[in-house]
Amino acid sequence: MPHNTRIIILFCGLLLMGCTSSPINLKLAEKALKDKPDSALIFLQRIPLKTLSKDNRALYGILLFQALDKTNQTLQPDSVINFSVNYYLQTSKNRELAISFYYKARLYKKAQQFDKATGLYLKALDIFQNTDEYYFLGKIYSDLGDICSLQKDYIESLSKYKIALTCFKNADDTLQASYKLIDIGR
Repeated sequence: MPHNTRIIILFCGLLLMGCTSSPINLKLAEKALKDKPDSALIFLQRIPLKTLSKDNRALYGILLFQALDKTNQTLQPDSVINFSVNYYLQTSKNRELAISFYYKARLYKKAQQFDKATGLYLKALDIFQNTDEYYFLGKIYSDLGDICSLQKDYIESLSKYKIALTCFKNADDTLQASYKLIDIGR
């Protein structure tokens, strides 16, 4: 009988360790996202979605899309970001909701569904206005500038790019600021 008890205790311990490793990988991915998005993507791809709570699954969607975006990979599957949007609509986590809107809008932009993309960008802007989320503000204005440029509204496009440039300067992101100078020059 003591032998069976040891096996049960060992099994329960391994089960509990497996359940807690997913949130740890989420935290590791979140920390690695800024400087090492490739590593963040590896951490995220190791997490089985079925083991995550709803809150962690919504966070997973945001982190996955950020890592994919920063490594210039295709943003998919859309079901992951849709879950995040729907979850954060029911919570008071406005920052995460705005980020979810942003990445959902990026999907629409890439699919050239500019009306839907613009609507979601504006929702994200409403949340981010009067915050210090300069990086995301810059990305949103940059994407809105791209949409205006594609629709041959060059005056509005220039205006959006200038706002994006200011946001990236405030975020101390010199690379993105340089890209906006190039867009303005174009």
